[in-house]
Amino acid sequence: MINIVKKVSKNQNAMGNVILKLGDLDRKLDKTEIICIASENAQTVISSKKYDLLKVYIELKRYDIYLKTLISKFKQYAFVQASVESSQNNNKKTFSYSNATVAISTRTVYDFSSDKIWKELDDKIQELTFQKKERESYLKENNQPTTLVDEETGEMIEKSKIPKEINRGLTIRL
Repeated sequence: MINIVKKVSKNQNAMGNVILKLGDLDRKLDKTEIICIASENAQTVISSKKYDLLKVYIELKRYDIYLKTLISKFKQYAFVQASVESSQNNNKKTFSYSNATVAISTRTVYDFSSDKIWKELDDKIQELTFQKKERESYLKENNQPTTLVDEETGEMIEKSKIPKEINRGLTIRL
């Protein structure tokens, strides 16, 4: 991968080298082995308690965007090269290259919007989706909790008419 974190002196409370530099990842590793190494490296960093893990996470998110952009930019050029390789390998759609399996695929996308019945169905789906969202908003706004008394303990329990689950997460915007 890419060396995304600079080394700092011990008296600075910051991150160290967290991931492998570009070219340092053994090209003979398969996906499962790469995941295993990444998991081990992450656990080592987490366990060391030397790093500000929120900073590490944010920096990794930056490189996630960076790498995804690089991949998207190289993809069309890699496809051209893969097509040449395929033609040199008796037009095989799947072949080995640089310790990876490369598959050239064909995908057909249909545009059904010219069909009257399909368009009517699609419009109905759009309308029903809108109605569903409106109903969800209404139910959220009018969800008054009911207070119940537990007969065994006498404890007051608030019950909502609409069950809900609260999930906590982290959103990073760059």
